[in-house]
Amino acid sequence: MRYLKYVLSIVALLILGMYGWYLLATALNEHSDVAATAIIEDTLSSNAAYDIKQLRGLASRLRDNDIDGSIELVQEMIEDKTWQLEYCVSEQCKKLQKIRSAQ
Repeated sequence: MRYLKYVLSIVALLILGMYGWYLLATALNEHSDVAATAIIEDTLSSNAAYDIKQLRGLASRLRDNDIDGSIELVQEMIEDKTWQLEYCVSEQCKKLQKIRSAQ
C-alpha cells in the first residue's frame, strides 16, 4: 500500500508536469505567432507604401506626358519585383517564382 502512494504521487507529478509543459508550449507558440504576424504585416505595409509611392511618380510622369521617364520607372519597378522574387526563401515564394519564370 505504501508503494501505491509513491506511484500515485509520481504519476500525479508527471501529469501536472506534462500539463505545465503543454501550457508553456502553447503560450510560446501563441507569442511567436503574434510576433511573426506583426513582422509580416509590417513588411507588407512597407512594400505597399513603396509601391504606392512609385505609382504616384508614374502617374505624375504620365500627366506630364513624360513617356520615356514613365517607361524607365516601370522598368525599374519590374526589376525591383523580379529581384524580390529571385531572392525569396519560402516554399510559396519559390512556387510563385517558378510560375512567373514560365510565363
